[in-house]
Amino acid sequence: MSNIDDYIDQHFDQTIERLTRWAAQPSISTENIGVEEMAALVAEEFKRSGFDVQTYPTEGHPIILATSGPANAPTLLIYNHYDVQPVGDLSEWTSPPFEPQVRGDKMYGRGVADTKSNIVSRLDALDTIRAVQGRLPIRVIWLLEGEEEIGSPHLDKFISEHKDELRADGCIWEFGGYTWEGIPNVTLGLKGMLTVELIARAANRDLHSGLAAIVPSPVWRLVWALSAIKTPDGKAQIPGFYSAVTVPNDAQEKLIEKIPDESQREMQSYGLQSYI
Repeated sequence: MSNIDDYIDQHFDQTIERLTRWAAQPSISTENIGVEEMAALVAEEFKRSGFDVQTYPTEGHPIILATSGPANAPTLLIYNHYDVQPVGDLSEWTSPPFEPQVRGDKMYGRGVADTKSNIVSRLDALDTIRAVQGRLPIRVIWLLEGEEEIGSPHLDKFISEHKDELRADGCIWEFGGYTWEGIPNVTLGLKGMLTVELIARAANRDLHSGLAAIVPSPVWRLVWALSAIKTPDGKAQIPGFYSAVTVPNDAQEKLIEKIPDESQREMQSYGLQSYI
Protein backbone atom coordinates (compact mmCIF):
# COMPACT_ATOMS: atom_id res chain seq x y z
CA MET A 1 0.00 0.00 0.00
CA SER A 2 2.94 2.37 0.50
CA ASN A 3 3.48 2.61 -3.27
CA ILE A 4 -0.18 3.49 -3.73
CA ASP A 5 -0.07 6.09 -0.96
CA ASP A 6 3.08 7.61 -2.45
CA TYR A 7 1.51 7.79 -5.91
CA ILE A 8 -1.59 9.52 -4.51
CA ASP A 9 0.58 12.08 -2.69
CA GLN A 10 2.71 12.72 -5.78
CA HIS A 11 -0.36 13.29 -7.97
CA PHE A 12 -2.56 15.08 -5.46
CA ASP A 13 -2.36 18.38 -7.36
CA GLN A 14 -3.80 16.63 -10.41
CA THR A 15 -6.68 15.35 -8.28
CA ILE A 16 -7.41 18.89 -7.12
CA GLU A 17 -7.28 20.10 -10.71
CA ARG A 18 -9.77 17.44 -11.77
CA LEU A 19 -12.13 18.24 -8.90
CA THR A 20 -11.87 21.94 -9.76
CA ARG A 21 -12.98 21.22 -13.34
CA TRP A 22 -15.92 19.16 -12.11
CA ALA A 23 -17.05 21.66 -9.50
CA ALA A 24 -16.70 24.58 -11.93
CA GLN A 25 -19.26 23.02 -14.27
CA PRO A 26 -22.81 23.85 -13.15
CA SER A 27 -25.16 20.87 -13.10
CA ILE A 28 -28.35 22.01 -11.37
CA SER A 29 -30.98 19.42 -12.24
CA THR A 30 -33.88 21.28 -10.62
CA GLU A 31 -33.25 24.28 -12.89
CA ASN A 32 -31.90 22.36 -15.91
CA ILE A 33 -28.66 24.34 -15.83
CA GLY A 34 -25.51 22.74 -17.24
CA VAL A 35 -26.55 19.13 -16.64
CA GLU A 36 -25.99 17.93 -20.22
CA GLU A 37 -22.57 19.60 -20.27
CA MET A 38 -21.71 17.93 -16.97
CA ALA A 39 -22.76 14.54 -18.34
CA ALA A 40 -20.41 15.05 -21.29
CA LEU A 41 -17.56 15.98 -18.92
CA VAL A 42 -18.19 12.87 -16.81
CA ALA A 43 -18.16 10.61 -19.87
CA GLU A 44 -14.95 12.22 -21.16
CA GLU A 45 -13.14 11.90 -17.82
CA PHE A 46 -14.12 8.26 -17.36
CA LYS A 47 -12.95 7.40 -20.87
CA ARG A 48 -9.67 9.11 -20.09
CA SER A 49 -9.34 6.85 -17.05
CA GLY A 50 -9.73 3.73 -19.17
CA PHE A 51 -13.42 2.97 -18.66
CA ASP A 52 -15.76 1.74 -21.35
CA VAL A 53 -18.49 4.37 -21.23
CA GLN A 54 -22.08 4.34 -22.41
CA THR A 55 -24.32 7.40 -22.11
CA TYR A 56 -28.04 6.66 -22.04
CA PRO A 57 -30.52 9.47 -22.69
CA THR A 58 -33.67 9.48 -20.59
CA GLU A 59 -36.79 11.64 -20.63
CA GLY A 60 -34.80 13.79 -18.21
CA HIS A 61 -31.02 13.87 -17.86
CA PRO A 62 -28.51 11.26 -19.09
CA ILE A 63 -27.49 8.18 -17.15
CA ILE A 64 -23.87 7.09 -17.60
CA LEU A 65 -22.68 3.52 -17.25
CA ALA A 66 -18.91 3.01 -17.07
CA THR A 67 -17.16 -0.37 -16.77
CA SER A 68 -13.56 -1.43 -16.32
CA GLY A 69 -11.55 -4.41 -15.15
CA PRO A 70 -11.40 -8.15 -15.94
CA ALA A 71 -14.70 -9.52 -17.22
CA ASN A 72 -14.68 -12.64 -15.03
CA ALA A 73 -13.39 -11.02 -11.84
CA PRO A 74 -15.50 -10.22 -8.77
CA THR A 75 -17.60 -7.17 -9.60
CA LEU A 76 -18.20 -4.01 -7.61
CA LEU A 77 -21.05 -1.64 -8.51
CA ILE A 78 -20.58 2.03 -7.60
CA TYR A 79 -23.42 4.57 -7.61
CA ASN A 80 -22.98 8.34 -7.76
CA HIS A 81 -24.81 11.37 -9.11
CA TYR A 82 -23.33 14.33 -10.94
CA ASP A 83 -26.14 16.84 -10.47
CA VAL A 84 -26.12 19.40 -7.65
CA GLN A 85 -28.50 21.53 -5.63
CA PRO A 86 -29.34 25.13 -6.62
CA VAL A 87 -26.95 27.74 -5.28
CA GLY A 88 -29.49 29.45 -3.04
CA ASP A 89 -28.85 32.95 -1.73
CA LEU A 90 -25.65 34.18 -3.37
CA SER A 91 -25.12 36.69 -0.56
CA GLU A 92 -24.42 33.76 1.76
CA TRP A 93 -21.51 32.56 -0.37
CA THR A 94 -17.98 33.72 0.47
CA SER A 95 -16.86 32.83 -3.06
CA PRO A 96 -18.89 32.22 -6.25
CA PRO A 97 -20.52 28.76 -6.12
CA PHE A 98 -19.09 27.59 -9.45
CA GLU A 99 -15.65 29.10 -9.00
CA PRO A 100 -14.12 26.54 -6.61
CA GLN A 101 -11.62 27.86 -4.10
CA VAL A 102 -9.25 26.03 -1.78
CA ARG A 103 -9.08 27.67 1.62
CA GLY A 104 -6.97 25.93 4.21
CA ASP A 105 -7.42 22.19 3.74
CA LYS A 106 -10.88 22.39 2.17
CA MET A 107 -12.33 23.20 -1.25
CA TYR A 108 -15.46 25.34 -1.40
CA GLY A 109 -17.93 25.24 -4.27
CA ARG A 110 -21.41 23.94 -5.10
CA GLY A 111 -21.35 20.17 -5.50
CA VAL A 112 -17.85 19.64 -4.14
CA ALA A 113 -19.13 17.46 -1.30
CA ASP A 114 -22.34 16.22 -2.90
CA THR A 115 -21.01 14.28 -4.69
CA LYS A 116 -18.34 15.37 -7.17
CA SER A 117 -15.46 14.91 -4.73
CA ASN A 118 -16.67 11.37 -4.04
CA ILE A 119 -16.52 10.55 -7.73
CA VAL A 120 -13.16 12.22 -8.36
CA SER A 121 -11.47 10.67 -5.32
CA ARG A 122 -12.71 7.18 -6.22
CA LEU A 123 -11.79 7.65 -9.86
CA ASP A 124 -8.28 8.82 -9.01
CA ALA A 125 -7.89 5.93 -6.55
CA LEU A 126 -8.62 3.47 -9.35
CA ASP A 127 -6.26 5.37 -11.65
CA THR A 128 -3.60 4.96 -8.98
CA ILE A 129 -4.12 1.20 -8.73
CA ARG A 130 -3.78 0.89 -12.50
CA ALA A 131 -0.62 3.00 -12.52
CA VAL A 132 1.04 1.13 -9.65
CA GLN A 133 -0.19 -2.42 -10.19
CA GLY A 134 -0.82 -2.40 -13.93
CA ARG A 135 -4.51 -3.31 -13.80
CA LEU A 136 -7.57 -3.42 -11.58
CA PRO A 137 -7.90 -6.66 -9.57
CA ILE A 138 -11.70 -6.53 -9.84
CA ARG A 139 -14.33 -5.45 -12.33
CA VAL A 140 -15.97 -2.10 -11.64
CA ILE A 141 -19.39 -1.03 -12.89
CA TRP A 142 -20.09 2.64 -12.24
CA LEU A 143 -23.60 4.07 -12.50
CA LEU A 144 -23.85 7.86 -12.57
CA GLU A 145 -27.09 9.78 -12.91
CA GLY A 146 -28.01 13.44 -13.23
CA GLU A 147 -31.36 13.49 -11.43
CA GLU A 148 -30.67 12.49 -7.83
CA GLU A 149 -31.46 15.96 -6.55
CA ILE A 150 -34.94 15.77 -8.08
CA GLY A 151 -35.73 12.30 -6.79
CA SER A 152 -34.22 10.10 -9.55
CA PRO A 153 -37.49 9.87 -11.54
CA HIS A 154 -35.98 7.80 -14.37
CA LEU A 155 -33.54 5.62 -12.43
CA ASP A 156 -35.97 2.79 -11.60
CA LYS A 157 -36.84 2.27 -15.25
CA PHE A 158 -33.16 2.26 -16.23
CA ILE A 159 -32.25 -0.29 -13.57
CA SER A 160 -35.13 -2.52 -14.61
CA GLU A 161 -34.09 -2.39 -18.27
CA HIS A 162 -30.36 -2.89 -17.56
CA LYS A 163 -30.39 -5.19 -14.53
CA ASP A 164 -28.23 -7.81 -16.25
CA GLU A 165 -25.55 -5.21 -16.95
CA LEU A 166 -25.66 -4.07 -13.32
CA ARG A 167 -25.17 -7.46 -11.66
CA ALA A 168 -22.42 -7.25 -9.07
CA ASP A 169 -21.09 -8.90 -5.93
CA GLY A 170 -21.34 -5.71 -3.92
CA CYS A 171 -22.39 -2.07 -4.18
CA ILE A 172 -20.89 1.15 -2.86
CA TRP A 173 -23.23 4.10 -2.51
CA GLU A 174 -22.17 7.69 -2.91
CA PHE A 175 -20.85 8.84 0.45
CA GLY A 176 -19.02 8.01 3.66
CA GLY A 177 -18.63 9.74 6.97
CA TYR A 178 -16.52 10.21 10.08
CA THR A 179 -17.25 10.10 13.77
CA TRP A 180 -16.79 13.24 15.85
CA GLU A 181 -13.37 11.83 16.75
CA GLY A 182 -12.37 11.63 13.07
CA ILE A 183 -12.72 7.85 12.68
CA PRO A 184 -13.98 6.77 9.20
CA ASN A 185 -17.35 5.01 9.15
CA VAL A 186 -18.34 2.20 6.82
CA THR A 187 -22.13 1.92 6.59
CA LEU A 188 -23.37 -1.54 5.64
CA GLY A 189 -27.06 -0.70 5.35
CA LEU A 190 -29.55 2.15 5.44
CA LYS A 191 -33.20 2.58 6.23
CA GLY A 192 -35.62 2.75 3.35
CA MET A 193 -37.53 5.74 2.06
CA LEU A 194 -41.20 6.13 1.28
CA THR A 195 -42.72 8.98 -0.69
CA VAL A 196 -46.43 9.68 -0.28
CA GLU A 197 -48.29 12.05 -2.58
CA LEU A 198 -51.51 13.58 -1.31
CA ILE A 199 -53.95 15.42 -3.56
CA ALA A 200 -56.95 17.37 -2.24
CA ARG A 201 -59.60 19.12 -4.32
CA ALA A 202 -62.64 21.21 -3.56
CA ALA A 203 -63.89 24.20 -5.58
CA ASN A 204 -63.11 24.26 -9.30
CA ARG A 205 -61.26 27.62 -9.11
CA ASP A 206 -59.66 30.11 -6.69
CA LEU A 207 -62.25 31.80 -4.50
CA HIS A 208 -62.20 34.87 -2.27
CA SER A 209 -61.16 34.25 1.34
CA GLY A 210 -64.50 35.66 2.44
CA LEU A 211 -66.05 32.33 1.41
CA ALA A 212 -63.78 30.35 3.77
CA ALA A 213 -66.63 29.91 6.26
CA ILE A 214 -68.70 27.87 3.81
CA VAL A 215 -66.36 26.47 1.12
CA PRO A 216 -64.36 23.31 1.98
CA SER A 217 -60.62 24.00 2.09
CA PRO A 218 -58.22 21.57 0.35
CA VAL A 219 -55.41 23.04 2.46
CA TRP A 220 -57.04 22.06 5.72
CA ARG A 221 -57.92 18.64 4.35
CA LEU A 222 -54.20 18.12 3.60
CA VAL A 223 -53.28 19.29 7.11
CA TRP A 224 -55.68 16.77 8.64
CA ALA A 225 -54.42 14.04 6.33
CA LEU A 226 -50.79 14.78 7.23
CA SER A 227 -51.58 14.67 10.93
CA ALA A 228 -53.09 11.20 10.44
CA ILE A 229 -49.97 9.75 8.81
CA LYS A 230 -47.75 9.90 11.90
CA THR A 231 -48.45 10.13 15.62
CA PRO A 232 -46.58 12.52 17.96
CA ASP A 233 -44.42 9.63 19.19
CA GLY A 234 -43.13 9.05 15.63
CA LYS A 235 -45.19 5.97 14.76
CA ALA A 236 -46.33 5.77 11.12
CA GLN A 237 -50.03 5.02 10.67
CA ILE A 238 -49.88 3.89 7.03
CA PRO A 239 -51.26 0.33 6.76
CA GLY A 240 -48.50 -2.21 6.15
CA PHE A 241 -45.71 0.31 6.84
CA TYR A 242 -44.00 -2.01 9.34
CA SER A 243 -44.86 -5.33 7.69
CA ALA A 244 -41.41 -5.82 6.14
CA VAL A 245 -39.45 -4.82 9.25
CA THR A 246 -37.14 -7.58 10.48
CA VAL A 247 -35.66 -8.06 13.94
CA PRO A 248 -31.83 -7.88 14.19
CA ASN A 249 -30.12 -11.19 14.86
CA ASP A 250 -27.56 -11.71 17.64
CA ALA A 251 -24.57 -10.90 15.42
CA GLN A 252 -26.20 -7.68 14.23
CA GLU A 253 -27.10 -6.71 17.80
CA LYS A 254 -23.45 -7.10 18.83
CA LEU A 255 -22.33 -4.91 15.94
CA ILE A 256 -24.91 -2.27 16.87
CA GLU A 257 -23.64 -2.26 20.45
CA LYS A 258 -20.14 -1.41 19.17
CA ILE A 259 -21.31 1.70 17.32
CA PRO A 260 -20.05 4.80 19.18
CA ASP A 261 -22.91 6.66 20.84
CA GLU A 262 -22.60 10.16 19.43
CA SER A 263 -26.21 11.17 19.96
CA GLN A 264 -25.38 13.96 22.42
CA ARG A 265 -22.79 15.50 20.08
CA GLU A 266 -25.19 15.22 17.14
CA MET A 267 -28.10 16.80 19.02
CA GLN A 268 -25.83 19.62 20.11
CA SER A 269 -24.77 20.15 16.49
CA TYR A 270 -28.42 20.18 15.35
CA GLY A 271 -29.52 22.49 18.18
CA LEU A 272 -31.91 19.85 19.57
CA GLN A 273 -32.77 18.86 23.13
CA SER A 274 -33.81 15.32 22.22
CA TYR A 275 -34.65 12.95 19.38
CA ILE A 276 -38.12 11.55 18.70
